[in-house]
Amino acid sequence: MKTIRNLVDSFSSVLKRPAIIYNGVTLNYDRFYHDICSISNSILSYNVKEKPIMVVSNSKYEFIVGIYAIMYSGNIAVPLANSTTPDELRDISNKIDSNLIICNDELILKGIQANYNNIIKSSSNSTTKIKPKVSANTPCLILFTSGTSGEKKGTLLSHSNLIQTTNYINIFMEVRDEIQEYIMIPLFHSFGFARTRCVFIKHGTIVIDDGLFNPLLALKRMKRFKCNAFSGVPAVMAMLIEYTGNKLKNIGGKIKYVEIGSAPMLLKNKQFLIEHLPNARICMHYGLTEASRNCFIEFRSEQKFLNSVGKNSPGVFVKIMDGNRELPAYKLGEIVVSGPNVAMGYYNDPKRTKEKFIANWFYTGDLGYKDDDAYVYFHGRKDDIINVGGEKVAPTEIENLIIKQNVISMDFCIVGIEDEKGIYGSIPVLCVKDQWYSKEDFIKLQETLTLSKIDDFKIPKKYFIIDDIPKTHNGKIQRNLIVNKISNNF
Repeated sequence: MKTIRNLVDSFSSVLKRPAIIYNGVTLNYDRFYHDICSISNSILSYNVKEKPIMVVSNSKYEFIVGIYAIMYSGNIAVPLANSTTPDELRDISNKIDSNLIICNDELILKGIQANYNNIIKSSSNSTTKIKPKVSANTPCLILFTSGTSGEKKGTLLSHSNLIQTTNYINIFMEVRDEIQEYIMIPLFHSFGFARTRCVFIKHGTIVIDDGLFNPLLALKRMKRFKCNAFSGVPAVMAMLIEYTGNKLKNIGGKIKYVEIGSAPMLLKNKQFLIEHLPNARICMHYGLTEASRNCFIEFRSEQKFLNSVGKNSPGVFVKIMDGNRELPAYKLGEIVVSGPNVAMGYYNDPKRTKEKFIANWFYTGDLGYKDDDAYVYFHGRKDDIINVGGEKVAPTEIENLIIKQNVISMDFCIVGIEDEKGIYGSIPVLCVKDQWYSKEDFIKLQETLTLSKIDDFKIPKKYFIIDDIPKTHNGKIQRNLIVNKISNNF
């Protein structure tokens, strides 16, 4: 199996199996396969070839069908959040030089000016049989990500990227044919869409619900439909643990597979899952949209290394670099990766592609180091590093020190701002999402950190109360947006 088209055509051999349980309703592979082919035929009737086509839908089922149908037709799918505004759609349309869209509401652009249901209806009796040639290296997906910088970039992926990544995820997680998974993350994100592929390639079943994540509904669905897998980012896992608590024990013994996305996760939540899911292979990955699943760790078998992001995934190579020099163990540098997961580049952006994709290696912009056992430890983004009088400090390092002291219960983060006194260059500051946080609370924090004997330059020098801590869809803090907000308001 080399392409998404091969994957979709394989559905014809399991037509009576359940493919998707959508809002509690079971849809078999025959329905799913039929709808993909119908939309694909409709797209081909527009005589488009290898063109980017955007997908926006409030229905997760229609959204999934749209993505797979576009790739099946030999074109390039551009999944977008259902919160995308018309102005954002036009901006993205300009970036990809395409105004083709599949949608199920009144977001209308030139090109395919129809809603999703009309396309299905008009194409259900289509006799179109033409299938443009598709190879493993054919581009098929553009994932827009703002990352931690806030600037939208269109990452271009090939059929090979998607299929090979799917295979090695399943290899690491030891996934079998019987997988039935509740997906608790947005499907327009790299993580969420990959989970559908991992299940479909095994002809398993995904369970999804429209709307925002509801932990109680998730538990209900998993119990009713006998799910043996679920997936989500650390923030979603925290919600599941907080709101379902010991009720998770009722299904815990039946869970075999868990995948968790790449963002910081509290150690106590990792340990909770280990305890409450006794038979599960609990896997957490580190990756980016441009290079998905670079590393994996399995919580139960690798408990000694839970502070790391694991080792390189099957077939993926990870180096720690300082410019052109590879660094030895425990030396902090840029995480650089190579493998089948590395994207083709940024769509319509050769300059940025040339800067980040060099000689088959992707320079992530993330900082980290390896230990003697080749486990990788993530230390934040290069752009987030705070230079305090020549000492370089990662915000995540300070955040972890604060968490260990257990002196802040609300949402918080650390960012670096310019030292107005001109002494240190930059200083670390605390940002808290709590209007009642006081000067006395901050002084107590500083005293506690001083008593813990951490370096003085790592102790926050100021604090700010902010309305929100902006994050990417997988939970990574967008620190530059916070710094800009502080600079504009103070």
